[in-house]
Amino acid sequence: MRGIALVLALAVTLAPGCSLLTVRGAPSSDPGVRPVACTQSRFAPIVDTVPAAVLLGIAIAVLADISNDPAGNEGRALAGGVVVVVFGVPGLPFAASAWYGYAKTGRCRGMNRAPLPAPPPVMFPAPPPAAPAGPSGA
Repeated sequence: MRGIALVLALAVTLAPGCSLLTVRGAPSSDPGVRPVACTQSRFAPIVDTVPAAVLLGIAIAVLADISNDPAGNEGRALAGGVVVVVFGVPGLPFAASAWYGYAKTGRCRGMNRAPLPAPPPVMFPAPPPAAPAGPSGA
């Protein structure tokens, strides 16, 4: 039983880093080849987005609910604040990892859609070919 709990705790701890661990960004300058070796798939950012949306959505909904309490029930506000912290704090790493993944995959996709850069201009053109030597009749 402890082994399962340990594996589950490790999975939950590393889960928010799905995009941080698996997404490979495009190089800072265009390498001049297509396709560029980077992550184009948005699977990892989507995996991070789902729990971020659920956790932060619950936190925002509870926060809105306790903010609109006209009675000012302190016990309800305290319990709601705890719920906001319990759901909001774990949602932030998921959201940050998803943002990172979308940014990196978007840049990669853009670089792969862009045309190849033009070659640099030639600074010193090659000299013209030499004229063929003609028969000398002297």
